[in-house]
Amino acid sequence: MLEYNEAVHKYLNSLNPVSKKNVELLLGESEVRHFEANSNIVDFGEKPEHVFMLTKGVVRSFVLLESGKEVTKTLFTPIDLFSSFTSLLNQTASSFCYQALTDCDVLTINFLKFKEITNKNPDMLKLYTGYLEHVFSINEKKHLEVLSKDAKERYLALRLRIPNIDNLIPQYQIAAYLNITPVQLSRIRSQLK
Repeated sequence: MLEYNEAVHKYLNSLNPVSKKNVELLLGESEVRHFEANSNIVDFGEKPEHVFMLTKGVVRSFVLLESGKEVTKTLFTPIDLFSSFTSLLNQTASSFCYQALTDCDVLTINFLKFKEITNKNPDMLKLYTGYLEHVFSINEKKHLEVLSKDAKERYLALRLRIPNIDNLIPQYQIAAYLNITPVQLSRIRSQLK
């Protein structure tokens, strides 16, 4: 059983109030896993079984276009929850790859076990609902950002969200997240100096 973690409790409380007892319940069903930089946590076509909470490092989710181009959908930093939720919910193969960009530590919990807990515990069901609402809001905000901001504005927003991003991951990964070329990112960064 994992020991109580205040940072995890604080994050979960930001989604919906949750007791220390319920945090301990979740941690009791979780395990810590370490992933080396550039290793895949969930690969394309894999049928995922777990929900992950990143406690150390940076993870990205990305798709591979027919042209071979990688498009980064999301960058995750501590403490973020992630998984291929559509695949989990539908019991289908993942269309996304979740890759550790740095050495990462994650808490993992089996999704079916988590659902079993939420079905028995109304407070945990509220937490799950709070998380889904959070994900919906983040995705809507990112969609609006892509539609309404230019690359420089998106880069500045990313630096605001993750202040040390330039020191955490390679520039080509930042460019992939912004859906621009590394050359474009280099020009943007030189304009800001």
